[in-house]
Amino acid sequence: MEITLQPMTRELMHELYRGFVLDPAIFMDMDLYEKNKNYRYDAGKVDALFNIRSEEPGSIAFAVMLGGQVIGEVGLRHANAETAECELSIHLQNDSVKNKGYGTAAEQLAIRYAFDVLRMEHIFAECVIKNGRSRHVLEKLGFRYLGDSEGFAQYRLDRNDTAGRVRSDTPIRSDEGGITSGRIIAACGNDCSACPRYTAHPFEKTEEELRHTAVLWMRIGYRDHVVPVEEIACTGCGPENTSRYRVAACCAGRGIRTCAECAEYPCGIMRECFAVTASFEPKCREVCADREYDRIRKAFFEKEKNLNALSDELKGRKTPDAVQA
Repeated sequence: MEITLQPMTRELMHELYRGFVLDPAIFMDMDLYEKNKNYRYDAGKVDALFNIRSEEPGSIAFAVMLGGQVIGEVGLRHANAETAECELSIHLQNDSVKNKGYGTAAEQLAIRYAFDVLRMEHIFAECVIKNGRSRHVLEKLGFRYLGDSEGFAQYRLDRNDTAGRVRSDTPIRSDEGGITSGRIIAACGNDCSACPRYTAHPFEKTEEELRHTAVLWMRIGYRDHVVPVEEIACTGCGPENTSRYRVAACCAGRGIRTCAECAEYPCGIMRECFAVTASFEPKCREVCADREYDRIRKAFFEKEKNLNALSDELKGRKTPDAVQA
């Protein structure tokens, strides 16, 4: 079975802690472990923990899922857009899911999310010095040991350090609306998670970022004037979407999520959509900085590739880039 991530919910956190067992390897003070080793599930405490995590600025918590069952939690904390760095943390439910590669797979997905979606350049992590298992996993993923501080081994991973270690060709799913690699494939094939307009959690944008996007949209030719921040911000297409092709409404009417699930794919409407989208690429190359262009390319210019990958997967021909919204 495949490891996936999906945003942590209150229900999933309760499910996680109902079967949680404390691991002595995460304790520096064994007297503290002895006092708490007989952990008992407490619904009130889990609710309080979820509330704290939900309100923590710059932090995202994911449930580690195995065959529909939550087996752990992986988090990206203190994400800072200015310094482009964040912290990685993970804990698994109990010994029955440890030493099987599940934690490594979950951390790989979280790392890809941090670099590809959050646009981080540096990821920090720490673990108790004596926790050899965690240290081995971090080093296997490419983290560099920085030294020890107050009983913890400190590690750092830079974007350029991931080559050959964190695979970018691993098939990643986003089951039941969850987010794994961060890719959110819309009905038309756009990757919303890469879109500079997309503001749904956890992809919120600042007003300054949205104003920059509004200006960029005019320069590219997507708009004939600079529109207000409220207009440029987007949380995803719904059936009421009034775009030229009304793809979301068409999919909703057919009871499918993306065009890839349609027996008529690719229809004439989508062929026209692909062509019109591609017509904007030269202007994007002209007016965009490299990172801006790369982001827009992933968001819009790969829609046909994304839908073809989904279509192939649905037909049973697995492709390396297969994703699911």
